[in-house]
Amino acid sequence: MAYRIALVLKYLDEEYQAAVFRGAVHEAERLGIELVCIQSDFSDSLQFNSNFFPSDHKAFNFDGILFLSSILLTSDSELIANKLKDTFTSIPIVSIGTELKNIPSTICEADTAINQLISHLIDNHGYKRFLYLGGPVENKDSQKREIAIKTALSSDYAKTKDCSLIIRNSLMFSESDGLKLIENYCQEHPERDVDVLLAGSDGMAMGIRKYLRSAAPESWKDCPITGFDDIPLAAFPPHCLTTIHQPADIMGAASVTMLHKLILGEKVPSVQKVSSNLVIRNSCGCKEYQIPVATTQAQDAIQREQFLRDVGYFGQEIMGASSFEAIERPLKEFLMNVATRDFSLVIYPSPTEKTPQQGKIQLQVSAFGTVPQTNSDFQPINQILENVLEKP
Repeated sequence: MAYRIALVLKYLDEEYQAAVFRGAVHEAERLGIELVCIQSDFSDSLQFNSNFFPSDHKAFNFDGILFLSSILLTSDSELIANKLKDTFTSIPIVSIGTELKNIPSTICEADTAINQLISHLIDNHGYKRFLYLGGPVENKDSQKREIAIKTALSSDYAKTKDCSLIIRNSLMFSESDGLKLIENYCQEHPERDVDVLLAGSDGMAMGIRKYLRSAAPESWKDCPITGFDDIPLAAFPPHCLTTIHQPADIMGAASVTMLHKLILGEKVPSVQKVSSNLVIRNSCGCKEYQIPVATTQAQDAIQREQFLRDVGYFGQEIMGASSFEAIERPLKEFLMNVATRDFSLVIYPSPTEKTPQQGKIQLQVSAFGTVPQTNSDFQPINQILENVLEKP
């Protein structure tokens, strides 16, 4: 008998979730299981009901559920577990990423790797002042990483080095959120007051480095930084991120194996842990990392994929926009993500097939900052072009 299971996650165009999906697909194929991926953006209230998977439609008849809880959920774990159990009363469930009460869970054990990272930064580089720029305050992964960093820096050894820690949190683990966090911090502290930045994700680290290299005060430009996740782009220039490899693909595969055993009526541990490991490259201040040879095509492919994701996010954001104001925020985030330092949005009085005679600058962005538009009147197009292109 071929079993049929569902993997519920938020979206597939994000590297962590895509890696979980890839691992789950490979293991399901090995076991002869049909896997259906369901993308769904749950709210924390988890408004589950009996119609969540309509039992009267064969497309939603499953023998088990894989639930990517580290991405989908941020609320109280016990409440979430009870709602899940009430929703899926007759089929087994496996939680991925977050340990849920009375639900078998596959989680990533990162405490050891984080401790190794902190020890490396202290012992090999002599860093004492740490700034952690993390993800959402209520996110379980963000909380675990923050606790692990605090624990490592509160050890007796770290105390002898007079280490300190500053923490700031964002709304998401995204590149643009990382850029915003460091921009705000640098505005508050124009003179660098930390030795190293710890980013909550590789994506955040890349956004942070874009700001440091382009628009940050001079003392911040070469600030060392580390990431978390070890996404493919992290291995290539200009990033070469020192990071913690989170084996999301192994978590996906291990979760399928666990769910298969539950379907067969076998016993499984309440929690199975998959270990992370420290990956040292150059962004922390090390110089020994060798950039992979003959990987230009692979790097280009990864960068193209990331660019298409950024374009996709931007397209989704502006589809429902009915004003220039609604376009401004997603447009600025898109420009940040693709490292565009100079951009002008010019509008015309009316549609025309020829070069317009007049226009006005609706939005102008320079070095990741918005340039105030004092003149909102239409003016000759030649004058606009001179204003926009006056600097090389």
